[in-house]
Amino acid sequence: MIASNRRRERPGEEEIRMKKLMTIMLGLSLAIGCVSVSFAQDTTKKEKSKKPKKEKKKKEATKK
Repeated sequence: MIASNRRRERPGEEEIRMKKLMTIMLGLSLAIGCVSVSFAQDTTKKEKSKKPKKEKKKKEATKK
């Protein structure tokens, strides 16, 4: 492994602005992606028209 003696220079003002912009864009894209996925899963189910069921006539048991 080669040791580097170079000191990293401080980032310039333009580079700092670009990093902040990229951070905001990344955050927004993740937030919008999560919101779209959550709304995509909410599907409304169509209710079937409930037909009145025919009532069965009760047969009376006769005692013998």
